[in-house]
Amino acid sequence: MNMHIGSISQGTLRPQDLIPTFLDALAKYDSAAHEQLVAQPHPPIPAYVQDEGDDSEWWDSEEAAFLQEELINALENAAPDGTYFGTHEGDGADFGFWSLGQWRVITEDDQVLSTHDTQTEAEHALAVALDDEHDAYLQAPGDY
Repeated sequence: MNMHIGSISQGTLRPQDLIPTFLDALAKYDSAAHEQLVAQPHPPIPAYVQDEGDDSEWWDSEEAAFLQEELINALENAAPDGTYFGTHEGDGADFGFWSLGQWRVITEDDQVLSTHDTQTEAEHALAVALDDEHDAYLQAPGDY
């Protein structure tokens, strides 16, 4: 499965908005972790909160804050290599999966042939470069 790189929630820090969005993302990107979370004796969001809606005091509780942090950690664990889950560098209310940097295909004389968001894309581009008889190698994010 391809992971969406980019925002999953923008413009809000309200637990009422973030927790359900993070639960949905966890179900999509790490179903085993999601199943483990919802299989606990009590649902992650108590049933009475569903009835009370956005005005429930539970959203401001330590339990909600703990759940939100647990979901952030689970989504970070689900992030593929070369990415992280969290807020966008320039916007603390923009949560998503973000690239740690770009993979580069570099020639022996340090010329950048191409840049890529994922290692898989970069490996494919390297194979093409080598087929085109370039002496090239991969440079990982953070190595430049």
